[in-house]
Amino acid sequence: RTAPPPAFVPKFCKLDKKVLRFFGHFSENIPDGMGTETKRVRNVHLLYFLEDDTLSLLEPRLHNSGLDQGVLIKRHRIPKNDIFKGADRDYWHWTDLNIGAELDLYGRRITLSNCDHFTRAHLASEGVELAPVEPPPVDNYQTDREMMGPQGQIQEHKTKDTYDSLKQFLHHDRKVLRFYSHSKLPEYPLGKHGTKKFVICFFLADNSVEVRDIRDTSESKGAGTFPKFLKRQRLPKNRNATADSFPSMNAAVQQDYYAAEDFMIGKSVNILKQEFFIYDMDEFTREFYRDVMGEQHVEAITVDKLPPPNIPLQVPPHSGAAVGSLDDSLQNCLSLAPKQPKKDVKKMLDYAGKTLRFSAELVSVLPVDRYRTFIISYYLEDDSLSIFEPARPNSGMRGGRFLDRRRLEIPGSITVDGRGPEYYTLANIYIGANIHVFGRVFTVTGADEAVLKYLDESEVHLPAVCRDSLVQYLYNKGQQDAGRDSTEEIKNVKVP
Repeated sequence: RTAPPPAFVPKFCKLDKKVLRFFGHFSENIPDGMGTETKRVRNVHLLYFLEDDTLSLLEPRLHNSGLDQGVLIKRHRIPKNDIFKGADRDYWHWTDLNIGAELDLYGRRITLSNCDHFTRAHLASEGVELAPVEPPPVDNYQTDREMMGPQGQIQEHKTKDTYDSLKQFLHHDRKVLRFYSHSKLPEYPLGKHGTKKFVICFFLADNSVEVRDIRDTSESKGAGTFPKFLKRQRLPKNRNATADSFPSMNAAVQQDYYAAEDFMIGKSVNILKQEFFIYDMDEFTREFYRDVMGEQHVEAITVDKLPPPNIPLQVPPHSGAAVGSLDDSLQNCLSLAPKQPKKDVKKMLDYAGKTLRFSAELVSVLPVDRYRTFIISYYLEDDSLSIFEPARPNSGMRGGRFLDRRRLEIPGSITVDGRGPEYYTLANIYIGANIHVFGRVFTVTGADEAVLKYLDESEVHLPAVCRDSLVQYLYNKGQQDAGRDSTEEIKNVKVP
């Protein structure tokens, strides 16, 4: 009789708890950087379960690493290709695993560098020849961490300083070197300019520095009540030598602090990124440098006080709001308590109700504006203007009031004191003159005889072009319209 066949053993029973373990790594870039670290190497363990051909990716936990370590990929069958992009459903098998192989697992490119003894023996029994072991790349960040102790600092052994600070305190207590210096103030448009004086105090007891502000009695109130620019402390020469961020794994840098020999007349000292020029010292400091430092000739430097700069007052442009005229708004720029603008009462009483009228045309490239005429009324009592457009039949223009009565400012002009624009007066209105009204340009083409009569009777001084252009206009008008009153055309128009 033949021997009976061996009992059937299922795969999951035969290969139960048999796991292939490979050691690998993958790299990831650090875009923003953390100190000097720009690239990180992460060591992982790849576990292959033979009973159901599943994979799992683990990362050993490191103490205080700040990374999400442990199980990176849970146990399941991992496809080789992206099945969501229409690729074939093909999964990783143990025949694909070998030392030096690269696996793309959900965006991470894992490189296998070694395996354990069981994995090596099992693959050898299956006839798989393993490649030689590849050492993983060196992670500089991890190497620096291994050099550090439990407190996060590189273990260094230094010889104890033999300098006796207690002796220095007892010998130089209450001895202070006083230096007089000045520093340039920052440039602000409406702020104080020039230099400001400070007193630099160097305490010999502990080599600390204090910078005090010298308040000038000529300074205006409200400049700030800050008597100390720098409180008493040891001042390092290079403040950027400390760690850039906290917490930091870098070792502390040995600081170089200011000493007494760093201060001398004629030197500039950088304190909090501001230059202080030393120009004098007190008598005790002078004797200290003469006896201890050997400086025999220590003379002060004459510092002339710079005159305050002449900053012209700049008035912001008028917003054109309906509340308040330009003169009313200007008073808020001249004083904290604005006053009502002054008016020439005598002129208002003498010229009340007196108006000079001029005819004008609109400067425009549109053909429809070629036949439009306007009446400019100039009020002598307050130098205000109003513009009226007579209605013209079948012109397509409605006519009526074009500009309400107001004082009209000249665009782009300022007065002598720089406190406001100039206004149009009778000296700016003559035959052929251009008047700019809120983006529109009007050319004066005519005037009535009342204007010439006012120029002859009044004692006002106007440019010669005002009278000459008016006389020439009235003469030409009289030649063209013989026997017709030169003011008839304008007087027939009813201005509201």
